[in-house]
Amino acid sequence: GTGFRNGFSLANWIETSPYTVAGMSALNPSVRNAFPISTNAKGQWVDVSNSVRERWTPNPFAVGSIDGLKAGSLVPIGSVLRFELDVARADVQAFLQDAVNAGALRFTICSLTKVVQQGGNFPQFYCRENPVAAETGIGDATLSLAVTTASCVAADLNCDGFVGAADLSQLLAAWGDSGAGDLDGDGAVGAADLALLLASWS
Repeated sequence: GTGFRNGFSLANWIETSPYTVAGMSALNPSVRNAFPISTNAKGQWVDVSNSVRERWTPNPFAVGSIDGLKAGSLVPIGSVLRFELDVARADVQAFLQDAVNAGALRFTICSLTKVVQQGGNFPQFYCRENPVAAETGIGDATLSLAVTTASCVAADLNCDGFVGAADLSQLLAAWGDSGAGDLDGDGAVGAADLALLLASWS
């Protein structure tokens, strides 16, 4: 996912927003105005770019794959990376719900690459400003969404076909907040939502 700091948010971040605060070195940790996020063991949103320095393993929303490419092979120019989100995860659901509420959805693509100080080889992702796209005729990066919906009752928060402990845990984790656990639609997860979930218990 994508997180924001220094006064930026989904509501005001635009393509030309600054990388970091004016006068701040981009090499410093925790200075990017928009940065990759995932959740830690406590379910808190954390800055993935600090994971190597702080020695923890990120939990990505999805890992990109290229059809027919074997592990360790060079990636041919123009390859298409596909990412499949695990929408059964509570943190992914919360992220998507916030994005829908804000009317904007932003993801961050990251790579873990062995580098040397001020150097190294890095993967290049085509953006519409990339001259390679214009020179090769390959074109810009594109985003397509393939959404599969499942039929499940409202209290089945993870949509696994049962209302049980996993759904209860997800509801309690969202207590007092809005989101998927707000079964009665009053804007906050609370006792009424808990009662609705227990009434639907499988």
